[in-house]
Amino acid sequence: MLAASLLSLPIGARSGEDEAAVLASTAGAVEREGDHFVIHLRSGKTKLFGCPTKTDCTSVWLDAYDRLGRVFVFHLSDGDIDEYCLVDDRTGATTYLDRAPSFSPNGEVAVELVYGEFIASFNQRPAINIWRRVGGKFKREWSTPLVASYEYAVLGWPSGDRVDIFQYRNQYVPGSKDKYFKAGVREFSVVREGTDWRVANGKVWPKPQ
Repeated sequence: MLAASLLSLPIGARSGEDEAAVLASTAGAVEREGDHFVIHLRSGKTKLFGCPTKTDCTSVWLDAYDRLGRVFVFHLSDGDIDEYCLVDDRTGATTYLDRAPSFSPNGEVAVELVYGEFIASFNQRPAINIWRRVGGKFKREWSTPLVASYEYAVLGWPSGDRVDIFQYRNQYVPGSKDKYFKAGVREFSVVREGTDWRVANGKVWPKPQ
């Protein structure tokens, strides 16, 4: 299987300097040893983590440490396909995701936005996935399809029962210094009502001129 409100660094710590900062934020709980990591769990046990065997994974790095979520977020790649792994900092239990998560304020819920032009060829399903902590793992609690040709970003978590999402396109601007800007299509929320979640209508943006 290879296909934010984090307290340390945002998802995307790919350079050596960025990873060094994330490693430092763990206060020695995670150490890199060559192509793998040594994780000192709160249970007192030690866990080795690296590219899973029998996969095409070629590199892995520590992307972030979420203290409220009590998980280390590792990014794995084979050069074409990326994958993320949540490792519980107490038990070492792992949860694999297709995209980087964004955690709720209490760290008990995570949202995963799976989108992109080529995800079908990677056997991934465009969707909003809501994950909830069950013990040391995260279990998918709810899912709804996305239009993969758009791009999405988490605007924030007003509460553990609501996450606000921005849907946009990268708009090309001829003659502009930056060339592209994020043209908003709409803002919407995913909210929990009772034991289920739903998409709530939000702000619809005017079409770019």
